[in-house]
Amino acid sequence: MKTISKFLLLFPLFFAPVLAEEKSDQPTESTPVQKPEVVKHVYGHDEQVVLPQLNNIQLHAKLDTGAKTASLSAKEIKIFTKNKEKWVRFQLEKNNKTYEFPIKRMSRIKNREGERMHEGVPTSSERPVIELEICLGNQRKKMEVNLQDRSRFQYPILIGKVGLIKLKAVVDPALSETTQPNCQQ
Repeated sequence: MKTISKFLLLFPLFFAPVLAEEKSDQPTESTPVQKPEVVKHVYGHDEQVVLPQLNNIQLHAKLDTGAKTASLSAKEIKIFTKNKEKWVRFQLEKNNKTYEFPIKRMSRIKNREGERMHEGVPTSSERPVIELEICLGNQRKKMEVNLQDRSRFQYPILIGKVGLIKLKAVVDPALSETTQPNCQQ
């Protein structure tokens, strides 16, 4: 009788691991989900870019994961009508050339604290948005870019999250200028 009692007590210890290893077709919380592999490109917080539609001008860009959209430094920004559509005329500080593009949309951007203030509260401004191709490394992607006088900023062009996603970019803030623009025309 004592032997049978010991057997009944020890039985679960011997067979529990075997029972636990039984496979189930149902996924569990610890089952990893297979995602399609996406190739990401690692860039530094600042990189050189080329704007093919603006005479292949090369600019020093800030890759900013905290910003949503891209922003290009422009001056003499004038909105006008051409063929019953809204267009924008602007100059780039780097080459003083004048460019004209159709406006894709107008964007309301909340100004940073310390910029335009009204009764101590940051205001917003409307900016024209155009579509530009941007070459970063060997990638050439179209993206929406708002126009703003960025002359007081270090970088004449900023690429935000929307553009970084299109570029499949991962930004390593410890890196700087990891690549040169090399897009095929």
